Amino acid sequence: MQYFESDVPQGNGLCSDDGCPCPEVRIPRGSGYLYVNQELVDFRKNYLTLVEARRAMSQSHQNISANLGAVTTFYRLGPILVCEQGAKLRNLNLKIAAEDAKKWWGNGLVPLRPTPTKNANARTFAAHSIEEAKSLAKSDISEDRIESIEVIKDVERKIEVEGHSEVETSIKFVKNKVPQEAFDVSPVEIYREGNEGVVEVEAMIESDIRVNQRKLIPEINREAYITKIECVIEPKIFLFGLIKVKGTWRVYWKLGFLHKISYNMPAVIEVCVKSQ
Repeated sequence: MQYFESDVPQGNGLCSDDGCPCPEVRIPRGSGYLYVNQELVDFRKNYLTLVEARRAMSQSHQNISANLGAVTTFYRLGPILVCEQGAKLRNLNLKIAAEDAKKWWGNGLVPLRPTPTKNANARTFAAHSIEEAKSLAKSDISEDRIESIEVIKDVERKIEVEGHSEVETSIKFVKNKVPQEAFDVSPVEIYREGNEGVVEVEAMIESDIRVNQRKLIPEINREAYITKIECVIEPKIFLFGLIKVKGTWRVYWKLGFLHKISYNMPAVIEVCVKSQ
């Protein structure tokens, strides 16, 4: 199979499928599902490297502008990273789309073919184990009608961390991260205690403190935020600005709570049913 090059995010990704109703769900690095449509394949089959693809896109823009004047055109150079909801809505083969995504995260290469869709006669079953999912399928479909069973994914343990300045809100936020289908959900644990404090620093103007917070107040945790700044001693300027004396400022800061919760996501299998 041929592959083409595509950019990969530096950190985590987001569901970038316009057809998915999710609020741009965060997709941890190395996971998610990759969607490649026929239009992208038709474009990239002649330009397998990113350099070639960008050059072709630039040339196309120039040609269109020369013929039609200033117009806005757009070509997608890479695949669409989607969440599980988006992948299901597009009826993608979840196992293949997930494998494609994992490979793309690792080396930036994408298969030069449209992402396969699920068999029209396929049904999906989810349970607390692969064996339980198979039993569930066999209790619902007679064995003589089962053509094949494919494991889409095994049970997966996930951890969520969420925070807020108020402890109760932090707990509520992290609980809201747990999907409805999750099971064996752990109690909420404190991941980081909240904190707050006051420190005095010297600066000419208040904005200098906000811009250079990490440098001026190194003892504050990098994730802390300033809640209020008060001027204790006004800064002075003498001799038409030749001499400047920094003022003293009282800085109030706060560090939010972080809470952690873990849970299992069900095993999923796909059962292909023989046509009647």
